[in-house]
Amino acid sequence: MRIAAGVADATPTRGDTWGVTTIRLVLGDQLTRGVSSLADMPSGDLSQIVLMVEVQAEATYVPHHRQKVAFILSAMRHFADALRAEGVRRTYA
Repeated sequence: MRIAAGVADATPTRGDTWGVTTIRLVLGDQLTRGVSSLADMPSGDLSQIVLMVEVQAEATYVPHHRQKVAFILSAMRHFADALRAEGVRRTYA
C-alpha cells in the first residue's frame, strides 16, 4: 500500500494506522480548501490525512466528453500536489 509522501511504502500490520486519526475524503467536485471537510484542517497535522480517489463510476454513470474527464482528473492531481506543498498529508488513488 502506498501512502502519502514521507511515509514508507509498506503493508500495515493489523491495527497499524501510521498515526492517522482522521481521514478526510475529497472527490473531484470538491477541489477547494473552502469545502467543509478541509476548511478547518491545519497544514502539517500528521494525524490527519486527505484521501483523494479517482472513482471510475463518477466518470461513467452519465456520458461525459473525454476531455471533461481528463480535465477533472488533472484538476484533482494538481489539487493533491497543492495540498502536499502546503504540508498536508494526503494519499491519492
